[in-house]
Amino acid sequence: MSKTKILLLVAFVAVFVAGITLGLFAGHRQPPRPGPPWLAAELELTQDQVEKMKEIWSKVVPSPHRPSDRGGRSAPASERDNAVREILTADQLDRFERINAEYEAKREQRQKELMAPFDEAMERTQQILTEEQLKRFENLQERMRDREHRRGGPRSRPDDGPQENERGEEQL
Repeated sequence: MSKTKILLLVAFVAVFVAGITLGLFAGHRQPPRPGPPWLAAELELTQDQVEKMKEIWSKVVPSPHRPSDRGGRSAPASERDNAVREILTADQLDRFERINAEYEAKREQRQKELMAPFDEAMERTQQILTEEQLKRFENLQERMRDREHRRGGPRSRPDDGPQENERGEEQL
């Protein structure tokens, strides 16, 4: 065997072993606890408030065992719908639009149902904060909305008001 082949074999084995080692260590991470610790520090929460926050948010924050359900329409679904619209007759298109309207109404209702625990947790959180903490909390929320907007728009919420659909038409 030539020196080059031996060197390549050793390099391959080293990379393989490094990958296995990294995989083993990555699998042993602790799951995150409900309620970000940075928020407690940012709002200067008391220990009692920290415990109440954990209790409030433990049922709302998605966990690895309870996947989040974000609803919404994906880009591929919109592309599919637009492609279907192009091949339908006028009567078929009317029926398709009615089906889509029913779907959107059900999706919006589901989104409201999914947001209800979050909204309740937000309200309960605000009730345990002092006046100064509440001001900081509202400031944090505003900063988070601004950051989300810069990343490509705010997340869809049931009470955000008018939205545009795939055709650019305003919806309530």
